[in-house]
Amino acid sequence: MFPTRPHTLRRLLANAALTLLGSLAATGAVHAAACDPTKYPADVPAIDTGLPSVHIWTLAGAQIVDKDNYVTACMRLHDGSSQPYAAGLFTGTIKIKGRGNSTWDMPKKPYRIKLDTAAAVLDMPSHKDWVLLANYTDKTLMRNAVAMEFSRRVGMPWTPRLRPVDLYLNGVLQGSYQLGEKIEVDVNRVNIRKMADADVALPNLAGGYLIEADYTEYIGTDTYFTTALGINFVMSSPSGAIPAQVNYIKNATQAVETAILSRNTAPGTGYASLFDLDSLINFYLVQELMKNADSPFFSSVYLQKDVTGPMRMGPLWDFDLSAGNADFDPALIGPTGWWVRGRAPWIDTLLKDRNFKSQLVARWKEMKPQFQSINTYIAAQQVRLNKSQAANYAVWPTLDTYVWPNSVVLGSYPAEVTYLNDWLQKRIVWMDKNIAK
Repeated sequence: MFPTRPHTLRRLLANAALTLLGSLAATGAVHAAACDPTKYPADVPAIDTGLPSVHIWTLAGAQIVDKDNYVTACMRLHDGSSQPYAAGLFTGTIKIKGRGNSTWDMPKKPYRIKLDTAAAVLDMPSHKDWVLLANYTDKTLMRNAVAMEFSRRVGMPWTPRLRPVDLYLNGVLQGSYQLGEKIEVDVNRVNIRKMADADVALPNLAGGYLIEADYTEYIGTDTYFTTALGINFVMSSPSGAIPAQVNYIKNATQAVETAILSRNTAPGTGYASLFDLDSLINFYLVQELMKNADSPFFSSVYLQKDVTGPMRMGPLWDFDLSAGNADFDPALIGPTGWWVRGRAPWIDTLLKDRNFKSQLVARWKEMKPQFQSINTYIAAQQVRLNKSQAANYAVWPTLDTYVWPNSVVLGSYPAEVTYLNDWLQKRIVWMDKNIAK
């Protein structure tokens, strides 16, 4: 029922990418682990795109070759000439490694960063853990940003902040990236109670939990459980090292699934008592609007449960293969037709409930103006990224080349952005006509 995500081509590209990274790392200079600015070359941007720039120098020019092993490095942020922050311009020692699932197999690599000491980065609250998203498959470089804007507009409990930057690794421009917050339990991120290993009895055993639906092939050594329906949920927080905690959230998640599939509406035991339906409606509207490939509880679908209150959806994440940017299923390409509906049994069952359906339709009508006005946000992002995208495609000349799994290849950045905007506006029109059916 839950398919394997196609990603073979990405792995075929990896060998060439590793060769490229090796040549880039060889240009790096040895510097002190303490990030003494005198120990490594000047890191002013080679190209002024107006955006902030992130400069990372690995110790002795070491390569970043996998997602498991951190490499010690020095990082410095510079303000942009037309997009200044004047704060959060971090300079210091970090550790860096690869991140992502199939995106790690692409030539333009995404990264995970861990600061030695928690600090604010640009205008984002202080933390140790950050990500650099490459958006190699998304030629607009903004589908993730658009989805996060939708998330903010519908009022998801927390929306990860992403900031466009130019990344330099060992002195070499890597292209246009998004520097942003890693999904973690934290007062400024997923704001639920952080559990301790000693929390093995109620009430503390009841939360907080952050779990993620994911493909079996991507889970690796992480602790996970599988519902009766066959959905895999990875323990994001806590890690799953404590059996009592795994059993508790597994049983709680199964109780939600069972209540939904059995259409149990009884007070106290029904799904409305166990699950925050408002969060599910908001989640569904954004995912269905974007036709996000992984959203029918395949991958990157997060659920959270605090020590009190019902389980709820969020945060939203991973929208590079959305809004007409995936060709491995014909249903993903065009702006018409359902994607999540018909593929997510929890959603399908709830849509048979008149009360849930009426709440969904009412929420759609309320949010439709906010969805329609996304064209203004997209236009602003295009202006903001204009010089950065040009520099990016000088490094990665893919605008007239098929990159798996693009559904269109339009040859220019403006054409790609126009396609995204037109696709979304047509999608809104179609959903408005069919949401109540």
